[in-house]
Amino acid sequence: MKGLSNLSAAARSPFNLPRSGLVQQTAPRRRPNLRSFCGFRCTQFTTKSSPAWALVSRALGSLKYMNLARGSKSLIVLAVLSVGLFVFMLYFRAEIYGELYIAPDEPYGISDIIEFLLGCVFIVLSAVSGIVALVLFFRGANQSKILASGLIVLHASMYLSFGPLHALVANCD
Repeated sequence: MKGLSNLSAAARSPFNLPRSGLVQQTAPRRRPNLRSFCGFRCTQFTTKSSPAWALVSRALGSLKYMNLARGSKSLIVLAVLSVGLFVFMLYFRAEIYGELYIAPDEPYGISDIIEFLLGCVFIVLSAVSGIVALVLFFRGANQSKILASGLIVLHASMYLSFGPLHALVANCD
């Protein structure tokens, strides 16, 4: 450092040395190429491929920028699954139930068994949603607490409205 004696103390700092052979330089770490997986080249979908994909990609792209807690995302997934199953159960009763075969002199048909299984899946999904909502209500962030209480209210309203709606769609022919 004899040649640096005429510089100020700040300039003689080891952090301000010129990039020469005195300082070992490391190459920047390369990030893995996420577009290739197991040797296959993945292409990105564009909005030109289909209008439906463009709509989905825009919706998913906007969800990427939302600041949701991990528990909030699971509550949203459980709510969407629950509402989807609820609507499918009503659709099944209205449209598919009457079309399935019932053997003569049999009290139950395959449609009754399918409806029973859908009801069991809905009860299990409601129980899982309730447990997750209660855990996140007591241990989650404020955002998760709000969504947890909303999920409880959603399941309570679906439970209370299923009987009248089921009877209504069963009588519509």
